Amino acid sequence: MRWIAYVLGVLAIGFLQFILFIIFVPDSCAYHSQSDERPFLIKYCYEGVHPTPNVLNIVLTIVIGLALGHFIAKRIQ
Repeated sequence: MRWIAYVLGVLAIGFLQFILFIIFVPDSCAYHSQSDERPFLIKYCYEGVHPTPNVLNIVLTIVIGLALGHFIAKRIQ
């Protein structure tokens, strides 16, 4: 039962990350010419001219999701 909470935590944080990306980056083409003026999260958690998740982004998503899953698993017991 505990592993289900962990999986749900990672999926929930991944979905939230997707929604927040859509809200905060409505036009990913805007970063073609403004690479130096990128916001902090876009600069360090995404790469390329069209922001795509990098390794740091994926690791943070999994770690925060597992922490959320652990919190949910403790509440269920």
